[in-house]
Amino acid sequence: MLNIVKPRATIERIQYTLDFDRKDGDSGYSFECTSDGKITDTDFNAYNRFIEDIYHDGEYEDGYVKKNEFIFTEAAEGICPHCGRTVILTDDYLGATSCECGQWFNIYGQELVKPEYWESGSDEIEDCYNNEDEVPLEEDM
Repeated sequence: MLNIVKPRATIERIQYTLDFDRKDGDSGYSFECTSDGKITDTDFNAYNRFIEDIYHDGEYEDGYVKKNEFIFTEAAEGICPHCGRTVILTDDYLGATSCECGQWFNIYGQELVKPEYWESGSDEIEDCYNNEDEVPLEEDM
């Protein structure tokens, strides 16, 4: 079992953008801003170029502040018991991920055998899934 050092978490973020829609409804421009419409440093140069070079052509509506809400799950992280490396528990392949040393883990940190054995039907391998036997390391297989 992986030693979890950072549990999985649900993150809620709010971001504001200053949006300019084309009058023909075909797309537009969006710049990160504060809730009161002040452009952030990361988008300041792009915003200025838009205003100077594009906005005054008459094809865009006036800008408006848009509130964007995001909810996402941040993956858990743990320390591999075999090599000591940090493993981010993501769904890289069928609900599992592997450490750089070759050991596979599910998103809960439980050790798995390598994917090529997942559908083998072998009783020996099935016991590994049920945590009844020690999971063989890559070099042991």
